[in-house]
Amino acid sequence: MAWRKIEDSKLKAIANAIREMTGKSWNMTVNAMPTLIKTIGDLDINNPHAKSIGDCVFYECTPLKSASFPNVTSVGTRAFVYCRKLTTINFPRLQTIGNSAFDSCSSLDGVELPEVKSIGSYAFAYTSNLKTLILSGATVPTLVNTDAFINSAIAKGTGYIYVPDNLVSAYKRATNWATYANQIKPISELEV
Repeated sequence: MAWRKIEDSKLKAIANAIREMTGKSWNMTVNAMPTLIKTIGDLDINNPHAKSIGDCVFYECTPLKSASFPNVTSVGTRAFVYCRKLTTINFPRLQTIGNSAFDSCSSLDGVELPEVKSIGSYAFAYTSNLKTLILSGATVPTLVNTDAFINSAIAKGTGYIYVPDNLVSAYKRATNWATYANQIKPISELEV
């Protein structure tokens, strides 16, 4: 996606700063962003216009602290991998999470995904602080593989997956979810 397609004023300001610092043209892509902004400092992104996030878009974007994309329905493979400062994500309409999408986002501690339908392999691998995952959708999403949470707090038994009370048994029996049966709890037990 070219920068000129992004409507968010904060992203435009960042793009302009990068262009000024690097001499890059107006056609700089979002894929170039993580490499170019490492010296800018902490970054919070809120983009209500994006509908999807492609593969590797924020790969190793170390300054990224929060990402809010209220209309995004799909996140591609390795989209946020190695965003180690990322503490907060807001994807209320997210349905599809690609392989390794949030892999090694070690600062994520809680994620809520109300509409997710599919979670890819290694999607939350190495998220050592992910203690709370809330999946509040009306159906059990597809968990592509049991490795989605490898080396995470959930896989280590110190994190939990909270689901609608009426779906707890279905999650615990579902393909690949059964691996995490001891970590699946009803939303009613979630302490606020």
